[in-house]
Amino acid sequence: MAIPSSLRAQVTDPPTLILAQDDSGDIVGNDHAALQAALDRLAGTGGLLLVRPGVYELHAMVKVPGGVTLRGAPGAVLQLPRPSLFAEDAPRGATFVQVDDASGFRVGSPLELLPPIQEGLKWPDDTPLEHCWCRVQAIEGNTLHLERPLARAMPAGSRIGYRHKLLLLYGVEDVTLENLTIDGGAVDGIRMPGHHQRTAIWATAPMERSTGPTGPPTRNVTVRDCEIRNCYGRAVAFYNTVESRVTGCRIDNVSDEAIDFDHYAERCTAAGNRISRATWGVALNDASRCLVEDNEIADCGVGVTLWWLESVVAEGINEENVIRDNTITGSERFAITVGQACHRNEITCNVVEGQIRVV
Repeated sequence: MAIPSSLRAQVTDPPTLILAQDDSGDIVGNDHAALQAALDRLAGTGGLLLVRPGVYELHAMVKVPGGVTLRGAPGAVLQLPRPSLFAEDAPRGATFVQVDDASGFRVGSPLELLPPIQEGLKWPDDTPLEHCWCRVQAIEGNTLHLERPLARAMPAGSRIGYRHKLLLLYGVEDVTLENLTIDGGAVDGIRMPGHHQRTAIWATAPMERSTGPTGPPTRNVTVRDCEIRNCYGRAVAFYNTVESRVTGCRIDNVSDEAIDFDHYAERCTAAGNRISRATWGVALNDASRCLVEDNEIADCGVGVTLWWLESVVAEGINEENVIRDNTITGSERFAITVGQACHRNEITCNVVEGQIRVV
């Protein structure tokens, strides 16, 4: 007997869930745990998760499963908690520290400790920078009580903060991130490491950087109509990701690449985005057959760059990318750069202010 269409729809339609900070949601919460719980309920079935207004602080990385659409309502912000500075010296063996602002920190989440900004890559006692971590046992005002004593003395001005990526898409297919506002937590006057750390959206799949993919790629990821701002790391990064796109997004104040098509990204598109104040507007590094079209890129270090990582020897990469119809203004160094071993790429019909450099 045939299943009636009404029942068939009930069986096959993917679910819709609502995350909210009040009782109007299917899942109620205001942090990474609530967001992860909501996404986990859609794992295996796919479906839509609507995030209602409010600031959701992500104290840990959130993994997005395949087949899911994650949509933000106006006024919903996913935020990496802002870093802070030590307000006073903390001796080795201290069990608590004073910071300028502890409002973004939570008990139990690992925090990275770094020397004061002016010390560069060494601590004041001239020992090399190393990864130092702490977990907070309790918080009283701006006092952090630690689970373990400090392993080293830390002077006033030392930096403390979270370093994780916000949203991770790993080896998945058919994911849409739309209408999201993501704040990377960057604070004027507090520099923190970026690049692979503190990135807003990271899509990747198994790979070895020098030899190529070691597993199926992440596929069919759409990032559209999002606002991404204040990132120490990248706004959007694709590694071993194919047939994916970033469209209609507004990206501002990024200390790394705003959009990065990186190792073994293929047939990916960046179109119709407005990018400002990034170190690199759009970067293609060992990516192939990608399209960068109709973007407005302003006040970046470099507008668009294609480059080859010398340790990568795979054939057929850095080829057949198209960069066209972009408007690039106010670049500090170059509007467009093309590095060595980048072949058969098309750069056409761009309106640029500044130089185009081809190595």
